[in-house]
This record gives sequence, C-alpha cells and structure tokens, in this order.
Amino acid sequence: MKNILLLLPLLVIMSCTTAKEITMPSGAKGYVVNCGGTANTWSSCYVKASESCPMGYKVLDKNEERVIIVNSPGINRSLMISCK
Repeated sequence: MKNILLLLPLLVIMSCTTAKEITMPSGAKGYVVNCGGTANTWSSCYVKASESCPMGYKVLDKNEERVIIVNSPGINRSLMISCK
C-alpha cells in the first residue's frame, strides 16, 4: 500500500493533459494537445481541445504511441488542432 501511495504523484504527473499554442505554417494559431498516460483516454484530448478552441476545432494530426517506461506500459497521445 505504501508503494502505491508513493507512485500516485508520478501517475498524476504522467497523465496530465496539456495544450501548447503553436503557430501554423500559414501563420494561424494552432495547438498541440498532449493527453498521454494510462489514466487518460482520447476523450481527455478532445475535452482539452474544446477548452482551447471554444468555437470548434479541426484535427490536423492524431498520434498514439505505446511505450515502456521503467518496465511499465505507457501511452503517448497527441492531437494537432487548428481553431475554427
């Protein structure tokens, strides 16, 4: 039980959903939304995308990669979006 409690902050950090503003080649504003971690799903990405673009968005790229982190499975997910 004590080991699980020690890992809990690590799991929370690994499962944060973030949106980073980027400038697209056209000069328009876009975002890269990262929602990796085993505690997140694609739904986490879509919620963050909606928060970043309240008037709607277009998905330009979608990527999922399964990785091994310290002998444990991990998932990297990202969306590249442009706001409407």
